[in-house]
Amino acid sequence: MSNPQRTLIAVLFAALVVLAGCSGGGTDPATSTATTTTHTEADATTTDDPATAQSVNATAVKLSAVAAMADVETYRIDAHIATLVSSNNVERRTVTDSTGTVDRAERELRINRTARVAGQSSSVSTYVVNRTLYQRSPQFTRAFSSKWISRNFSDNFSQRWSALDTLTRQRELLNISDVEFVGRKTVNGTQTYVLRATPDPERYANLSANVTNRRVGEVRNVSVTYWLSTDTYLPVRSNTTINSTVSVRGRQMDLHQEATLRFSGYGDDVSIRLPPAAETAVSLGDRSNETTTTGADDQSTTTGATA
Repeated sequence: MSNPQRTLIAVLFAALVVLAGCSGGGTDPATSTATTTTHTEADATTTDDPATAQSVNATAVKLSAVAAMADVETYRIDAHIATLVSSNNVERRTVTDSTGTVDRAERELRINRTARVAGQSSSVSTYVVNRTLYQRSPQFTRAFSSKWISRNFSDNFSQRWSALDTLTRQRELLNISDVEFVGRKTVNGTQTYVLRATPDPERYANLSANVTNRRVGEVRNVSVTYWLSTDTYLPVRSNTTINSTVSVRGRQMDLHQEATLRFSGYGDDVSIRLPPAAETAVSLGDRSNETTTTGADDQSTTTGATA
């Protein structure tokens, strides 16, 4: 894959769930009298009796979830993202799987990511510790003569952290969306409300650009399904689909992305420990590395988005 394509996919990965700048409060759905439309979604939801389903106010559930997500201190995340790039009747599919642990109280995280494209795979391990991002990948050796690289985020850490914290991105994505109650389903033993969320494509693109400092092209449509615990309103799972069109060096590309995120371990004790080998990390602030910083930044952007 050419470097422009790698850059493009990295940006769109980030755009998938990177949003910033929203907030909201919560209310009890049980006290609301608003009605909603009931649907079924194959292999995803089971809907209760319509009279019961209509007693749930989707907007109230949304606001309760937005408030609940703001208070989470620790969680674990598993992510699966498939991206299909189409250009000039040629298609290329990239699949990325990630697992991670996030300590929002300390603003530290650990993420392991593997991406597969055209029969080849690459892996990156990412740590954020002491306002510094560390990454390890065998692919870095050629450019940096080290498997480890680092980048100090002290100057704009809040923005960087917002871009890396998946739950913040999911919270703000939900907050800018119109929502519809779909039904109820038990997911891994947890009873959930199922909401279908539709963010405004223009607001989605603008908020993504605010975080990534790049435009993501024309976002045609975005659709998200949330499975939210009926007890805590925290997400157990989310599925996101995005269709967009971008132009790179005059070349038009259509992108279709599907992401499944699974959340667990809310409130668990976590410890993010940086491996001793990270002491050998090459700082991307070194002038000698300026010509290769872009490629490394693409890796970090992708990693942050997939988890």
